[in-house]
Amino acid sequence: MHMWLLITAFGDCSVLLPVFLVTAAWLISRAATRRNGLLWILTVFICIAVVGLSKLMYMSWDIGIPGLDFSGFSGHTALSSLIWPLVPALLIPERNVLLRRTAIALGVLLAVGVAASRLGLGVHSISEVILGGMLGFGFTAGFFFKLRNTTPRNSAPAWQIGISLLLPLLLCYGHTFPSQQLLKDIAISVSGHDTVFNNAPGTRY
Repeated sequence: MHMWLLITAFGDCSVLLPVFLVTAAWLISRAATRRNGLLWILTVFICIAVVGLSKLMYMSWDIGIPGLDFSGFSGHTALSSLIWPLVPALLIPERNVLLRRTAIALGVLLAVGVAASRLGLGVHSISEVILGGMLGFGFTAGFFFKLRNTTPRNSAPAWQIGISLLLPLLLCYGHTFPSQQLLKDIAISVSGHDTVFNNAPGTRY
């Protein structure tokens, strides 16, 4: 159980959102990668919106897939599958082929580990994790098709980028973003109900 908690923390929005914002800042700060930065922001926000909408549909009106025990995409899984493989793809120059591919592979493995941790902790059904992974990796695959000029020749030194990404991990790892409570508040507001639908109270998010 303790191992799963250590792994699942890498999929919490308290870590993923700062990493996403730092990556976006590096990309937008340079003209050569500004297009990728804007596409990166749009992709992540659409993924978050899809995950959030799927959860709100269930919380607000009990709309899910009962036969699959599905009450919303696993947010940890979906965002990990999108962010961890793409961060190295966006920030490591294409000329560093081995390093880039290795880092992307490690990102994929970390995302798979986060997905496994959601099952190990019992906070999501198999369908929610699998479909969350399909959603995240689907966005990742689509992004790769659009990816161009990932890092210009005058990009910042690797140590600067590394430190800027390490800081969110050191400062935010282990914290929990209140996404579940936020979604509950929104669901109650839009549905007009006194409470939300939840087939596993206090665990599904």
